[in-house]
Amino acid sequence: MFSYKNKRILIVDDQRPFHVMLKTMLANQGAQNISFADSADSAIRVAQNKEFDIYLIDYNLGSGKNGSQLLDYLRYNKLIPSRSLCFIITGDSNQGMVLTAIEKAPDDYLMKPFSQVQLFNRLNKASQKNSN
Repeated sequence: MFSYKNKRILIVDDQRPFHVMLKTMLANQGAQNISFADSADSAIRVAQNKEFDIYLIDYNLGSGKNGSQLLDYLRYNKLIPSRSLCFIITGDSNQGMVLTAIEKAPDDYLMKPFSQVQLFNRLNKASQKNSN
């Protein structure tokens, strides 16, 4: 079973209630080291100073870069360790957006709303795939 206790997690979303919801889900699984960013620029600043094991990035971040552009930037500038898990999260189910998110090859993507069980099943699956 995947352990969250020692994982460093970055949540990138422009909606504060989503930060709270995700933090609660992760804390329920033992996560203790959770950081937040409410924009792509804020996420870049955080990632320049600290490495994370899990990046949960919302696709729609308001003004500035979207989640896919942020993921590209972080990878291009080597701000995401190769062992880290990256998820794109979106509330938009239109085909173009989903294909764009998949094209960026995150470890997985999640559609809002999702349950705690869905989140942890996807994280566990991605971590097993990543460790092979």
